Amino acid sequence: MARAAGNKISLLRFSSLPGVQYLVRGHDPDLAYCSTPGRSPGVIFFPGFLSNMDGTKALALEGYCRAAGLAYTRFDYRGMGLSQGSIENCSIATWRQDCLDVLDRLTTGKQIIVGSSMGGWLMLLIAMNRPERLHGLVGISTAADFVKKHWEQAPIIVQNQWREKGVYTFPSDYTDSGTVSLGYGWIQDSLPYCILGTRMPITCPVRLIHGLGDQDVPYQTSAQILEELDAKDVDLILRKSGGHRMSEPEDLELIIDTVDKLVNTLGEGGTGQEPDNVQGAQSVQEEHGRITEPDSRQG
Repeated sequence: MARAAGNKISLLRFSSLPGVQYLVRGHDPDLAYCSTPGRSPGVIFFPGFLSNMDGTKALALEGYCRAAGLAYTRFDYRGMGLSQGSIENCSIATWRQDCLDVLDRLTTGKQIIVGSSMGGWLMLLIAMNRPERLHGLVGISTAADFVKKHWEQAPIIVQNQWREKGVYTFPSDYTDSGTVSLGYGWIQDSLPYCILGTRMPITCPVRLIHGLGDQDVPYQTSAQILEELDAKDVDLILRKSGGHRMSEPEDLELIIDTVDKLVNTLGEGGTGQEPDNVQGAQSVQEEHGRITEPDSRQG
């Protein structure tokens, strides 16, 4: 097993974290990220909607990877956390590009992508685009197609105002202001990336973790994903007491144990033991300092 010996909870509370750097992309907003060097397969964390790389799950995974000697990358999507950009101009299309840039420019070798909520949807999209880079996937409360559900459940008056004004402000429990303004493109540009109800040509090992108490995304969503994946090595792990955030100590233990077992699994086209994978941006700014965003709700 890749897990280092010792108290499990101490791994979850690992606090010696690297500084923030920026992936400079020219025409696209710069992305804030933290990268820990180590061996392959590396681990990348995709956070949830209105979340960031400073959340409980992201830091727990970093503690595990550092103790196990695995390469690890966490980052903020454009318009969120410490990354540049406005969320009003974002959609699944733009965040998908962020994920591709992080995978292509900040990592080498096989990767295990861990996606939380919206990050699980993006994880599946990236897996279909970069199959050769994957050792495995771990989806947590995977919120595939949640934008479509959000649009369909919006009252007609909200849909009309959103379409006419190009932006609509919603109440939100996940921002300091208590609201979030989303551009109409958030809907229009995201819908083409909906995947439920279609075959998913993903063949690497996949683990889907979901809480039966999830009030935001029903566990049946993960069950449907399991049915529609081409992969044979797919497990659906249900936690009776789990909610959407899956950030309680016992939830974190389950997530880390699941990743740890995947590390030693023969991934699609991989060996499970590759040369060292040292992460690093091709173009970054100097360390920005300590992250001061509030604890992530979904990350």
